[in-house]
Amino acid sequence: MIKNLYNQVLNQIQTIYAERGFKHLLKRLFNYVLMQFIDIGYTYKLDLDKIEYIPPSKGLTFERMTIHNLDSIFRDHPDEINEQTYLDLLEKLKDSNFNGFNMKKDGEICGYCFINYGTTFPILKTQYVDERNNGYLCTDYVFKKYRIQKIQQYEIYNRLQKLKKKNYKTATGLVEKYNYPSRASIEKFGFKKCVICYFFRFGNLIRSKEHYKII
Repeated sequence: MIKNLYNQVLNQIQTIYAERGFKHLLKRLFNYVLMQFIDIGYTYKLDLDKIEYIPPSKGLTFERMTIHNLDSIFRDHPDEINEQTYLDLLEKLKDSNFNGFNMKKDGEICGYCFINYGTTFPILKTQYVDERNNGYLCTDYVFKKYRIQKIQQYEIYNRLQKLKKKNYKTATGLVEKYNYPSRASIEKFGFKKCVICYFFRFGNLIRSKEHYKII
C-alpha cells in the first residue's frame, strides 16, 4: 500500500512539474493528498446536436481497439498500464456494451478510450438521461509523451461522432474535480455539469457508498 502510494506520488510529481511548473505542482500535490480521503467528480452531459468545437486532427487517427492492440500497449508502456488496468480493459473489450478505441499519432498508438452504450448513474436515469439514447464516455488515457497536444480533445470528438452515427441523442461523462485538463477539454465541446458524485475513502482500502448531488 505504502509503496504503491509512493510510486503514484512520484509519477504525479514528475508529470506535473514537467507539464505545468512548480506552482501548479504544489497545488496538484495538495489536491492529490486530499483525494486519498475523498473523491469528487462532476458528471457532464451534452446534447449531441449541440457540439460546439471541432479539434485539429493533423497526423491523428482513431481506430477500434483489439485485444492485440491492448497486448501491445501493455508491453510497450509498462510504467503507465499495470496488470490490473490491463485486466480491466480486457474485460471491457469482451463486453458487448463497450467499444474501445486507439488514438494514433503518425501511426503510433498515443492513447485509448471507451464508450459504454446506455449506462449512466442511477440518479441521472429519471431526471436527465434516457439511457436508451445515451452514450457514456469513459476510460480515456493519453500516454505521457503525447500530452498537451490536444489528443484528448480529438478522442472526445471522435467518440461523439460515433454516437451521432448510431443516432444517440446525448453523451455523459464523469471527470474528477481536480482533473483540470480533462475538465477543460470536455467543456470545450459544450458539456455542462449536472451532478456532483463523491465518496469517502482511505487510499484504496476503505470506500464509502457513492453520493450524488444535483447541480
